[in-house]
Amino acid sequence: MERFIHRENLKLFRQQLETTTDEARRRMLLKLLAEEEAKNEQLGDERGTFRRAPTEAALRARSGHP
Repeated sequence: MERFIHRENLKLFRQQLETTTDEARRRMLLKLLAEEEAKNEQLGDERGTFRRAPTEAALRARSGHP
């Protein structure tokens, strides 16, 4: 169930990033996306499975660059 919620959050954040033009909202979505991907990676590590690589947007959010 937890993995399902993470996958759905990731989908939602990516969809919203594609359509929003408000820069403050985009920064917030990038931050949320990066946090969710980090959680997803942690879940994968705990279960011994691999997750896909973080998106470019998530990497930018982690580094603090827009």
